[in-house]
Amino acid sequence: MKGFEFWKWIDSFFLNPLRIIRKNLFNSIVKNKHYIYWNVLDFWCWEKPYKNLFKFDSYEGLDYPKTWHDNRKNDIEIYWDWKTIPRKDEFYDSFICTEVFEHLFDLNSAVSEIYRVLKKWGYWIITLPFVFWEHEIPYDFARYTYFWIEYILKNHWFKIEKHFRIWNSWSTLLQLHRLNIWNFFNKIRIKNRIIRNIFLWPFFILFQILFNSLSNSL
Repeated sequence: MKGFEFWKWIDSFFLNPLRIIRKNLFNSIVKNKHYIYWNVLDFWCWEKPYKNLFKFDSYEGLDYPKTWHDNRKNDIEIYWDWKTIPRKDEFYDSFICTEVFEHLFDLNSAVSEIYRVLKKWGYWIITLPFVFWEHEIPYDFARYTYFWIEYILKNHWFKIEKHFRIWNSWSTLLQLHRLNIWNFFNKIRIKNRIIRNIFLWPFFILFQILFNSLSNSL
């Protein structure tokens, strides 16, 4: 591993403030990747981070042109107008939709449109946050309980095969504290990245140890 790649890996492992979220999310999708196959739509895809996990015949990404992240360099086939997915009825065999629902102002209309383009026997993986700070502002509209999502999906004729929470109260608190510390050091504007990292590493290593030991707690 080259020197630059090594330090980039160190930064990602120890200093990425979202590592706990992404690790749990990735592992959960890996366990359920068999639901995504054939003709796939990655809804609100960004960089299509999970594409390589799946076996498929075609894989399209849909996103919105005006988001907090820059989509100009991403491989996106469809830019959504918040109303209509430009595909015929029952076009896709499966959908993946990760951390998106909170960014949809009219969730009912979006779910209805997804139902239209998904085949009747198709599958859909959905993930969404419940406790998390505002992000991708101003396109952050809601936090949903499972019961509200269940109502929305069943009201649009979806059947929920299974659902689970990937976090418990301990991991949620640790992730929020990790983000708060990251924000604190960013606000005081330590320009030298090495000095900033020296301050951050002990905190993040401690959080990682605590997370690993408490992740299976109640």
